[in-house]
Amino acid sequence: MTAEVALVLVSIVAVVLGFRLWSLRSRSSQGQRIRLARSIPAPEAQDPIASLLLDVLSLRDSSAQWAAILTKLNPEDQPKLRTVLLELRWLYRDYPDAALRLIERVCMATRKAGSPSSRLELLEMSKSLAERSNLPTHSHPVSSRKHGAA
Repeated sequence: MTAEVALVLVSIVAVVLGFRLWSLRSRSSQGQRIRLARSIPAPEAQDPIASLLLDVLSLRDSSAQWAAILTKLNPEDQPKLRTVLLELRWLYRDYPDAALRLIERVCMATRKAGSPSSRLELLEMSKSLAERSNLPTHSHPVSSRKHGAA
């Protein structure tokens, strides 16, 4: 009987140790997966064009107004970005969706051209295009009324 008891005890110890080893390995591989996921940046974090485009599309989907646009497009409140965004807001103060559509177009054109650009460069291109174009700005409705009255 002692040999049978010893065999049962060895079997129980082997099962317990095997289960313990399995649980430790599964926890460590889960931890490795979490560490690996944290070390791989999201694609938009590496690509300023994609990041800005995703932010713009999100703002357009929510029909965002300027306060939300300024916060979302410049979450770190960088002074240069803030200046460009405020200039865009001045040009499109009554038309935030038009400004977002313009930024979206600039992102798409820049992506097609294949030129890497930072968020600041993309917004500066958008502002420059707005200043040169006939897109609706705060001054156009007033000037069209003046022409109609003349």
